[in-house]
Amino acid sequence: LNAVLDGTRVADFVVVMLSAGVEVDPLGELMLRSLESQGMSTLYTIVQGLDKIEPAKQKTQVLGSLKSYITHFHPEQEKLYSLDSRQECSNLMRSLCNTTPKGVRWRDERSWLLAEDIEFASSGTASTVITGVVRGKGLKANRLVQLGDHGLFQIEKIMAAPITRKKKGEAMAVEDIHAEEILEVPDEDQDELLDLAPDEAMKGDDNDADMDDGAISVATTAKKGVLLDDHHYFSDDNPLDPTQQPKKVPKGTSKYQSAWYLGEDVSDSGSDMEDFDMEDESSGSEEIGPEDGLEGYAPKPPTEGAPSEYPQSEMFQDLDEDEDAKQLAAFRKNRKVDEVEDDKEFPDEIELYPGVAARERLAKYRGLKSLRTSEWVEDEDRAYEPEDWRRLLRVPDYQGSRSRFTREAL
Repeated sequence: LNAVLDGTRVADFVVVMLSAGVEVDPLGELMLRSLESQGMSTLYTIVQGLDKIEPAKQKTQVLGSLKSYITHFHPEQEKLYSLDSRQECSNLMRSLCNTTPKGVRWRDERSWLLAEDIEFASSGTASTVITGVVRGKGLKANRLVQLGDHGLFQIEKIMAAPITRKKKGEAMAVEDIHAEEILEVPDEDQDELLDLAPDEAMKGDDNDADMDDGAISVATTAKKGVLLDDHHYFSDDNPLDPTQQPKKVPKGTSKYQSAWYLGEDVSDSGSDMEDFDMEDESSGSEEIGPEDGLEGYAPKPPTEGAPSEYPQSEMFQDLDEDEDAKQLAAFRKNRKVDEVEDDKEFPDEIELYPGVAARERLAKYRGLKSLRTSEWVEDEDRAYEPEDWRRLLRVPDYQGSRSRFTREAL
C-alpha cells in the first residue's frame, strides 16, 4: 500500500486495472480509497479478461458494473478501456501521449524532486547528494527540504546535474565531465531549523510589544474559570453561587424580582437602593437547591407517625478488590440503557421534575451570555499559560498570509 501511494504521489498518469472475472478484494478497495484521499493526477481505467465472459451478452452487464464501481470513487471516469481490444489499446496510448496531466494541487504548489540517485553522507560532517529532476515550483536554496521520513534539512548548494550521453558505436553511456556548475547558494535569508522564533526576535517585534507589556508573570490570585457577567464559571472551587451574591436593588423589590437584575441594570445612585442578600441568613449550613439538579431525591418531611421504610439491616462484609470490581461491572451492565442513550442524543436538555419550578431550577443560567460570542477576559490566565504560548505564530488572515509567503518563498 505504501509503495502504491509513493508511486502515485509522483506520477503524471495513473492507470487502474480491473478484472472482469474477479471482484476487488478489501486491499484493492483500501488502495482506491487511499489514493482518493491522497489525490492523484489524470486517471485511466482499463479492464482485463472481458472476452472470457460467457455468454457474450453478459459483457455489457459486466462492463456497466465495473464502470459503476469505479465512478463511485472517481465520477469523472466516463470510459473503460478493454485490453482485449487492439483498437481500444491504441486509443489509450494516444490519450496518454496527447493529454496534458491535470496534476495534483498540493504537489504542484511547492517544489519537489524526482530523485534518480542518492549518495548518503559517509560521516556526520559530510553532505548527502541527491540527483534528480525538479518538478512543480522552482527549488530555492534558502528553503528547507523534507527528505522522506528523515526530517527537514538545509540546502548547501544547488548544482547542475551531469548529462549522460551515448556516443555512436558505443554501447555504454558516458557522462560529460565538466566543472561543477553551481546554480544557487543560500544567503542570509536561509531558513533555520528552529520550530519557534528566538526570544530576541520576539522581543524586538513591534506587533507584539503591547502583548508583552500587558503580560502577567506572577499569579496574583488562585486560578479561576471563565469570567462572564462578573462571575467565574467552570471554577474548581466556586464557594459562592451567582444567585446568592448580595446585590443592590430598588427598595420594595421581592426576592423573585431581584433575581432578574444584573450588575449593569441598576443605576449608580444609591439613594433608593438597598442591599439584598440572596442567601438565606437563617440557614447555618449550605443547602442543596433546585438549581443543583438534585430535586426529587430528598423525601418530604413526615407529618405523622408511620412505620419505618428502611429494610432490615444486614451485616456488612468488606469485599476484596476482585469481587468489588465484579459487582461494579454488573451494576454498570444492568443500568438502564435508555437513560444513557437519551443523554447521548440530547446532551443539552435538562429534565424538569413536576415538583420544582423552572425559574428555580434554571436560576443560575438567567442572563448568561453566549460563550461563543462573549469576550473572553484572558488577563488573569497569562500567569498559567505555557512558556512558549506567546511565541507561537498567530495568523489572522490565513489565506492571504499563505499566498504572500508562497510568492516570497518560491
